[in-house]
Amino acid sequence: MKNLNIINGFLVLLLLGGLVSCSDDFFDVNESETKPSNMSLPPQQRLMATIDNTTGFGQSRLSREGTVLSYHITERTTYYSRWSWRTVSYAAEQYLYTNALPNTADLIVLGEEYNSPHFSAVGKILRAYLFSMVSDQLGDIIMDDSYDAKNQLILTPELNSQKEAYIGIHKLIDEALLDFDKPNAIDLNVIGTDVMFQGDISKWKKFAWALKARLLNHMTAKESGDFKYDPAAVVAACGKAMSTNADNAKRQFTGEETQNNIYPWSDTEGGDVEGAFDSRADNWSKFFVDNLKDPLLLNNESVPDPRLPLIVQPALDAELYGLTGLDMYQGVPMGTYRENGFNGVKETVDFVAGDINPYTGVVFTEDTKMVMDSTEYFSRGHQYGKPNGLFYTSPNSDWYMITYAECKFIEAEANFRNGDKAAAFAAYKEGIEADMSNMGVDAGDISDYLTHVDNIGAANITLERIMTQKHIATVMNPETWVDLRRVEYDNTFTRLKRPQNLNASIFPISGDEVDGKEVWIRALKYDNRNIERNSANLPDNDDASRFPTRVWWNTPDADDVVDLTN
Repeated sequence: MKNLNIINGFLVLLLLGGLVSCSDDFFDVNESETKPSNMSLPPQQRLMATIDNTTGFGQSRLSREGTVLSYHITERTTYYSRWSWRTVSYAAEQYLYTNALPNTADLIVLGEEYNSPHFSAVGKILRAYLFSMVSDQLGDIIMDDSYDAKNQLILTPELNSQKEAYIGIHKLIDEALLDFDKPNAIDLNVIGTDVMFQGDISKWKKFAWALKARLLNHMTAKESGDFKYDPAAVVAACGKAMSTNADNAKRQFTGEETQNNIYPWSDTEGGDVEGAFDSRADNWSKFFVDNLKDPLLLNNESVPDPRLPLIVQPALDAELYGLTGLDMYQGVPMGTYRENGFNGVKETVDFVAGDINPYTGVVFTEDTKMVMDSTEYFSRGHQYGKPNGLFYTSPNSDWYMITYAECKFIEAEANFRNGDKAAAFAAYKEGIEADMSNMGVDAGDISDYLTHVDNIGAANITLERIMTQKHIATVMNPETWVDLRRVEYDNTFTRLKRPQNLNASIFPISGDEVDGKEVWIRALKYDNRNIERNSANLPDNDDASRFPTRVWWNTPDADDVVDLTN
């Protein structure tokens, strides 16, 4: 996203490697340069920037890893190699701690200073949302020692355990709900900067409860302690969350070439190349596309999903490859994409006038023969549809944070785990209908599809069916990788396979986890720049230490009793 404004310049310099010179009065609370630098503006003038930094520098940046690890997309470059569970660098922390989180801290304090707790409430909800996303990818995070707009900046911050972080996140949500009920001086949307809910406090509250439901549902591995999984509490939180698509927490974009108005995953934002392959994503993954072809898991009696053509484009050259019907929609197998360059197998490809040049995206004006490496031809996506231009990848697409559909699938899972298949099936069906309606699927097509859903019936509802539909409904959301880890990957998703070309020293081909299953990726690395500046407070950060290690909520430990009253 372009030009997200109002960030703390000092923090940027610090975390990007700037040097700090100290003087006698540097750490004086009243004069410290680490104090907020943009606090002269009233909260209503900071609100839009706080929202945009949350979605742009926060969720957008975290989704670059999340959407690949959740098997939604493949990447447009081999530099990151996230699709084969390798990494060069991981900069999401940089964006969160220098852009997104400081804005939430400022908004909280400004709400207090201007006797407008509704702004503080929004700051707390967005702060909780950001902390939850980064903790879900890393585990332990900097939280208590992060910039808070009140105290001098801690130059060598300590990590909070993920357990401690979750306590703090729930506390932020609870405080926000209370703040919304306090007398308030400045209306939240007084100058039109509430670009999420236009000042509707009831919708902000529903967003808070949806986030709480999501976090409570993360505890499915917990068998004891204060964080023991409680499906009834999850269902209760869902009951206070979104009740229609009109309540969806999202940032809307117009697609116009003005500041902050272009959706981050569209072709406009993805690079300078004109043509077919200029988005941040190369192609949709085979797992995701196959799920859209048979989302009800009926196998030979598959019922195609009416959302398929709204998300995935047909192959650019379907006729050349003889692709018709559902076969026109193809996803790339994870781990096979541009791995280690080209494979050296040459083939002559005959293009005719009107075909698309796989290198440039420009239409050939005459018949042309091209000799190219077969992997190169494959990697250019000629057998696949372009990733951009439809519901989730257009300049005017919406950026979804939490939706009504997600809440219904959370509710369905909680009821299923609680043994109530009838309630699970009802919520499952409502979630499907909600997502299709939100995407603009024709009412008749929705009705026909739900008839097939009814044929499954409550007796045949399974966790895989619930999670498959949730996977379809949470495209581009980092939350989906949380789900894959919680349900133990292929233990639940029977179609899911580990990527090819993995680092065998970390992810053995034979597989030798404690339970005898294959080793899957469980967490990401900390930003190497943090290791350079704050190594004393950070754990081992090599690939072998980080990638296979489960985060706290993914571990059924028994020592979870903590004091939740502080």
